[in-house]
Amino acid sequence: MLAVLQDRAALFSAVCGLAGGLLVAALADPKALNDHLSNTTSPLATVEPMPSASKSAIADPYAEAPLRLQLRADGVLELSGLIDPGSANRFIAEVSGLDVRPTAVALQSPGGSINDAIRIARHLRQMKVETRIENGAICASSCPLVFAGGVTRTVEPNAFLGVHQFYADHPMLDPAHAMADAQLTAARISRYLMEMGVDPALWLHALDTPPDQLYYLSTEELKTYSMVTEATR
Repeated sequence: MLAVLQDRAALFSAVCGLAGGLLVAALADPKALNDHLSNTTSPLATVEPMPSASKSAIADPYAEAPLRLQLRADGVLELSGLIDPGSANRFIAEVSGLDVRPTAVALQSPGGSINDAIRIARHLRQMKVETRIENGAICASSCPLVFAGGVTRTVEPNAFLGVHQFYADHPMLDPAHAMADAQLTAARISRYLMEMGVDPALWLHALDTPPDQLYYLSTEELKTYSMVTEATR
């Protein structure tokens, strides 16, 4: 299995290199995606358009509510909102201060910072907890990277996991810099997904999908890429 993942990781990195500057950012466009959540109705593997973001939304993608935590009575920790820069530090501090260890983490997020998403995910893996996307919830953009951190991972029948390209949150001064940034980001995501036991070929769907759209993974794709360990659909 490891050899297969390594081969797919190599293919993934090669394709990402050809993609050039498409995957060069640490940020998605979470505000536009947040506006899109209420219109999501199908869990099938499809590409759906997102509303165009305003100039102010692109300039300030974290104008909406930042990531927040809420521990439910059933022991499940709800993690919702935008994964804004610095959210990983807040998450680790708040989780460390909980009196009760969460039994699982339920995600509802339009994504955001890749760096923070991966840090949160690695902390979840250290906690050895389950991650869930519950009925009616969506986990999109960089949120699936957080979801991958669960020791066991469940997507409920009417929940959604979507990916797309990321945009640069800083201007690239030259094509060589853009290419190098894209390759470094692609390699980092590839290694991370392998580390979590997920087939990195999953992220090719992100590269194929423009940042103003979402690719929703089907039940079969979630299983094929080992993104889920528990099938409920």
